Amino acid sequence: MSSFTVVNALIAGVVGTIAMDVFAAVGISLHVFRMPAFGRWFLHGLKGKFRHDDIDKSPAVRGENALTLPLHYLAGVVLAGFYLLLLDWLALGRGNFLMAAGYGLATAAIPLFIMLPSMGYGLLGIGRDRSTFWLRQILAFHLAYGVGIGIAMILFVSP
Repeated sequence: MSSFTVVNALIAGVVGTIAMDVFAAVGISLHVFRMPAFGRWFLHGLKGKFRHDDIDKSPAVRGENALTLPLHYLAGVVLAGFYLLLLDWLALGRGNFLMAAGYGLATAAIPLFIMLPSMGYGLLGIGRDRSTFWLRQILAFHLAYGVGIGIAMILFVSP
């Protein structure tokens, strides 16, 4: 039976993104993590500038902070929808917790190979200083996202 519905994608995406955001908020409050300027990057992209030497040094754009949260949740819902479609395509029903966590880790490819390099943080977030800070942070965030999807699939998503 198909687990993909827009409602299920919405539920799984929101729960997964909340899990990521709670994990991130704790890490940020402990000064372990920091957030890149995703809203700034997106708004500059709308103006045709996708590549930055350092997004933190690019001019601020009006509304960048307000835009970050809705974009983040939209991405979470869309990616959860792809997860549900993948489960259907592979005839895996609702999947399981480990598959959801693995999928969450797989979604880290988007920031690691596209977003972070275009923000000036380097491929996999490993910049000129060869630090693995962004790599570790993004993997941890996306694992939390996958765990959230797994929880949503168990508790809330109807088969």
